[in-house]
Amino acid sequence: MFNRLRADRLLSLGLLQPLLELQKQRSHRVPVLMYHGIREEKRSGSAYFETNTSPDVFAQQMAYLAAHGFRTISLDAALDPTRDKLQRAVVLTFDDGLADLYTTAMPVLARFGFTATVYIVSGFTEVASHSKHVNGEEYLTWRRIRELADCGVDIGSHTVNHPRLWTLPPEQVQTELVQSKCMIEAETGKEITHFSHPFAFPGHNPRYLTVLDDSLHKCNYTDCVSTLIGRLHSGVDRFRIPRLPVNTHDDPAFFAAKLDGAYDWLSVPQRLVKKVRSSAELLQTR
Repeated sequence: MFNRLRADRLLSLGLLQPLLELQKQRSHRVPVLMYHGIREEKRSGSAYFETNTSPDVFAQQMAYLAAHGFRTISLDAALDPTRDKLQRAVVLTFDDGLADLYTTAMPVLARFGFTATVYIVSGFTEVASHSKHVNGEEYLTWRRIRELADCGVDIGSHTVNHPRLWTLPPEQVQTELVQSKCMIEAETGKEITHFSHPFAFPGHNPRYLTVLDDSLHKCNYTDCVSTLIGRLHSGVDRFRIPRLPVNTHDDPAFFAAKLDGAYDWLSVPQRLVKKVRSSAELLQTR
């Protein structure tokens, strides 16, 4: 089932995890896990880029958290200045608002008393509330989103149409952020302050990041989770919150290594790759 030849897995388990074990004092950083679909289907031929997690693997991962004393907390709690006192805390996030969150993931979370933050693509949800599928995917309906919100699940925005925001003019970026927020607030009756950035986070595009930060502030979002790799730490930029991607290829040992910080090293090559790509794109435009 699992791909055990991944370079990131080998380095995390073979090098970084043993080094962490030698440390006398462990970090109090909070893992923010990033999930998408909870289903058997695989969306990518690469284990690294896979976004789906099989129901069995997801249940095993939640059982691991419970067995090892982890408790799920909200993103607000994780961002609280006093969070350094938190032990064995984890934040569960789900992007896109896919229907299998409700049908497959929530029964497992309820079994262990866990909660989560769900980021909704409001335009897809609007269509899904009237027809079953959008672009071949089944999304949560507003009725189910209201039910989740009433049960204590935090709801956040994932834009209206899930575009590559950095390709849009500034006014359109703000439209995606404000309209999604307004739609979700109108349907749930709850204030929406959490945002998840769609697609790979363009961390080396300073012009766009200025636009993004300005839009997030104007729309009264308090935080933004990204695809930047790592765990949440004190002093983190609230609009650049790192997460740990989780998928169906994460065996128990690899999952544990991610929680313990043995996967955080990947943030360095991730930044380097993004910087090289950004420089190459800049040269092409000259």
